[in-house]
This record gives sequence, C-alpha cells and structure tokens, in this order.
Amino acid sequence: MAEESKLRLVYVETEARAEMQKSTNFIPLGVLAFFTGWFVMQTELVGARSLTPYFGNSIFVWGSVIAVFLLALAVGYGVGGRMTRRWSFCWVPAAALAAAGGLVAASVGYQDSLNAYLASGRMDVRWGALLASVVLYAPAMILAGMIAPFLVHLATSTHTEAGNRAGTLYAVSTVGSFAGSLVTAFTLIPAYSLNGVALGGGAMAVAAAIVCAISVSLRRMTGTVLSMVFCLAFLIFVLQTPHRFESSQQEVYQRTLIGERLSDAPPSTLAQRLAESQRLADAELKKYMKKSGSQTLLSIETPYQRVQVTQEGEIRFLTFGEAGHKIPQTSMNLRDITHHSTEYTGLMMAPILYKPDAKRVLLIGLGGGDIARGIETCYPNIQMDVVEIDPAVVSIAQRYFFWKPSRNVTVYTMDGRSFVSTQIARNQPPYDWIILDAFDDQFVPFHMTTVEFCSVLQRALSPDGVVAVNTWINHDLYSYQARTLQKVFPFVDAYFGHRSGNVILVAQNNAKGPMTPYRALAVRKRIKLPPMAAVDLKYITSCLLAKPNWNPKGDILTDTWAPVERLLSVK
Repeated sequence: MAEESKLRLVYVETEARAEMQKSTNFIPLGVLAFFTGWFVMQTELVGARSLTPYFGNSIFVWGSVIAVFLLALAVGYGVGGRMTRRWSFCWVPAAALAAAGGLVAASVGYQDSLNAYLASGRMDVRWGALLASVVLYAPAMILAGMIAPFLVHLATSTHTEAGNRAGTLYAVSTVGSFAGSLVTAFTLIPAYSLNGVALGGGAMAVAAAIVCAISVSLRRMTGTVLSMVFCLAFLIFVLQTPHRFESSQQEVYQRTLIGERLSDAPPSTLAQRLAESQRLADAELKKYMKKSGSQTLLSIETPYQRVQVTQEGEIRFLTFGEAGHKIPQTSMNLRDITHHSTEYTGLMMAPILYKPDAKRVLLIGLGGGDIARGIETCYPNIQMDVVEIDPAVVSIAQRYFFWKPSRNVTVYTMDGRSFVSTQIARNQPPYDWIILDAFDDQFVPFHMTTVEFCSVLQRALSPDGVVAVNTWINHDLYSYQARTLQKVFPFVDAYFGHRSGNVILVAQNNAKGPMTPYRALAVRKRIKLPPMAAVDLKYITSCLLAKPNWNPKGDILTDTWAPVERLLSVK
C-alpha cells in the first residue's frame, strides 16, 4: 500500500507539472534563451577587450577570459540543474539573467581600478589577467549558466518532448550567441565606448528578463506579442546604431589595397611642410602649457586597441593601451617636432649606414609618424609605403602629431604581412629599406616574427637592401627574433638603446659582412644628408654592439611555433 501511494503521489505531481508546462508559453522562453546567448558572448568580447589595455592583447588574456567563462558556465549548469528539483517557476531564470546583467553593469564602476592594481607588477601578467577575469565575470556567468537547465525544465512536459525542446532552446541560444558576437564586434564596440557597451549589455539583459517573465505570466497570445515587440524594438535599435567616427577617420577606414596619398594639396617642399607642422605644434603648446600635470587629449576605442594621446608640459605622448601602464609608442617635443624624443625611433634610422642611397622604403607601423617624418627629412623625394593596420592611428598621427607626408608617401590600412605578400604577388619594385615597428612592450603579432615572414621580407628587398626590427633586450623574445633573422639573412647587427632598453636588429640582404664600429665610422663620414635631416648618425654608431649579445641557442620562430606571449613575460 505504501508503494502504491507513493507511485500515485509521483503520478499526480507529474501530471500537475505537465499541465503547468503545457500552459507555459514557449515563445518567451525561447526569447530568454536568445538574449542569454547574446549576453554571454557580448560580455566575453567586452571582457577581453577591457583587459587588453592593462595586460596586452595576448593569448594569455583570451585564454583567461575563455577559461573563466567556460568554468563559470559549467558551475551554473550544475547549480541550475539541481535547483530545478525545488523550483519550477519561470521567474527564476529571468531573475538570474537580470542579476547577471546587473553584475556586469556594476563592474564598470571598479574594473579599471582592479585591472590597474593587478597590472602594476604585483604578479605575472598571466595570473593578473586570470584573476581579473574571475573577479569581474565569473559571478555573472554562473548566473547565466543557471538559466539553460531551468528553460529546458519549464519547456518540457513529457519525456518524448525533452529532446526536441532542449535542442530547440540550445539552438536559439546559440543563434543569440552568434548574433551577439557579430553585432558586438562589428557594430557596438566601434560605435560606443567599452563601458557604454557593458552598461548597455547589462540593461538589455535586465529588460529581456523582465519582459520574458511578464510574457510567460500573460495569456499565450498576449505574451507572444509582447515578446515579439521587444525583439523588434531591439532589432531596430541595433540596425540604427550610429558609427560615431570623425569624418576624417571615416575616410581613412574606407581606404583599400589601392593605397591612399594623404596629401591632396599642391606639391610643397619639405621645408614648407615642416614649417606648417611646427606652427601647429607651437599653437598647441601655447594652448596646453598653461595647464599643469598630465592631460588626456584623446582616448578612443578602435576595432584594434585603445588609443590615448596625453600631454605633460611640452611633451605629447601616443600610447596603445592604458596610459600610465604602457610604454608610450611615440613621444614628441612640441618645441621641435623633428627631434626624436623617443630613443628607439632615432635608432630606427640605422639603415642609412647600410643603404645610404635608398630610393624606396616600406614602413610597417606608423605610430605618431615620427619615423616616417625622420625618413622624409633625410630623403625629401623618397618613395615610401606606410602600412598601418589601424586607420584611426593614421588620423591621429596627422591631427595630434602634425604628420604631413609628401605626395610620394602612400598609406595602406591593412596587416603588414598581408601587404608584403601582396606586393610580391603583384611583382612590385623591391624596397631598399623595410622598417618593422608593429610591436609594443606587451603585444607582438606573432605572425610577423616567424622565419616564414622573414623569408617574405627578403623576397621584397632589393639585392643590397636591409630590414630593421624594433625589439627589447630585457625579454627572451630578443634572442629568438635575432636567431630567426639569422636563419634567413646573411648578417644581423644590433643597436642597443641605452636609455630605453630597445634593440634595433638590422638584417642585411647581402654578404658584405657584419657592421663594425670602424666600418660604421667610415660610412658615416661619407654620407651627405640635407641640413634638416632628423638623424644623429654619431649616436646611432655609438649604439652598435660590436658582438652579438643574444643567446645563440634561441630556437627559430615559425608559423606553427611562436610563443611570443610567453617569451615577452620572461625577462
């Protein structure tokens, strides 16, 4: 009798739950699944992006974010599954999504302080990025993970429907993740600040949770209409998202592989362009010298990085990442814009010692235009191609660092390796110099360090051309890059910046032998440059290392093995 009563009770409970679930409107549950998937992927992209200014755009950051999200979601799935045994209410998953959205929105208020604290040298960058990911996003993702088991539980009334309903819900959620990824990456981040996208994502999650909770409690038709109206309103908002770029930036973004000559004005002499740039710099100096302390003139999120322009006194800085936590990419003294305030940009003129009669130059990585301007002061009529992957940087170099190139300079906004490969495929004339300045102290695009890329560079060089690469002596990556260049080029020399720690590796495409201090001195005496040339050959020759100081046992970097992030973290 006891067993029969127990079975009857289970049957009654099952029937009651089935009746309740039959009356549950599936459409709002599907909408909730869609926006949960959207919210998770949007938060993941924004999270990785928010860590980049402090920990670098490396595999460590992405690995930390992805690992934390996956583990937190797994915990949420388990917790949510157990909770369905006690609660069968539609407001529970809605409340979980609303709480997750609230946590992400709240993190905007303290994420910069937390990231700055963890990135200030207290721990290895890998553990800093991992800990920041846990603190900022794990709680929200645990709540988001709890939603899926509840939705399946609420949508399923019989065992025969379980597979169909579960598959449908997971498919809808994955479509939401797909849409959230594309819209966030292609539309929201380029159009708004990261904090704005994070706040908007949190608000979207809260709104979707409220609408779906109300829709489930209404009559079937009314709830369906309310859910669809909310989805339509959200779609209209996404389609109407403005791309808030300055007109000058917008024009740069539209440039293609054809290249763009930035100077459309009538041809002018180098002296005239430099005088105009200095006049603009003098005006800026008067404007900002009255203010004390560091001033932020520009801070924007581009599709590639955070770019900041700051000024302290008469020095203006360009930083890729969070100013104060990264080494400035460019520094310029407004009193003399041709002076190389950043030591390594002056050392990047070392190719003059190897090929003083250069006619054609490729510069990969524009920055503030300091190197490009220096080259033009030495060779006013030189043909120069500049490759910069971030179009916003081109606009910033012109607007804030007064770079005014001649009509012989062509800018390409694309990846440096892709550009060189394309030039070879098109049988374009070779370059006398190739200057590679696409790295910073925390981020190195690995595909531009490998032996395969060095081979591509060699094919793009003239028979006696040279390649100059900027790197750092206090990282293991230095030895690996030097050994990789040696694998392709006959001789590799090093110029050490005593003040900055930068090392400029110069690889020769001929077999004349390594540069020696005596040979450098003899070449320097023969070189004739214009009076306005912004180069200090005496200082460059003094930085030449007579003997290579890199580890001869360093492995060769390849397209299939280039752990640049690990090498950058080892000093």
